[in-house]
Amino acid sequence: MKISNIMEQIRTVEGFDVQLLDADVQRPFNAKKKVDFSYDYKRAAPSKLTVSQWVRQRVPEGVNAKVYNSDGNEVHGRTTLNTVRRSYE
Repeated sequence: MKISNIMEQIRTVEGFDVQLLDADVQRPFNAKKKVDFSYDYKRAAPSKLTVSQWVRQRVPEGVNAKVYNSDGNEVHGRTTLNTVRRSYE
């Protein structure tokens, strides 16, 4: 599956935009890169989780994620998913 497809799956399920990074070098993956993982969740993570908790629980090992609010700014890891999602309303 392409990175761009995974980011779109996350946007659809979770309600916010992300950028996926190669955890070894902390650089974004090429959007066209094919990887051997997908985002198989069908339901959004609980709104009370922080961004950091969401990354630890839902992003595969070896991958990191930057989460963005609706104006395109990266949000801090202590921000709750509820706050991030509300910015898209």
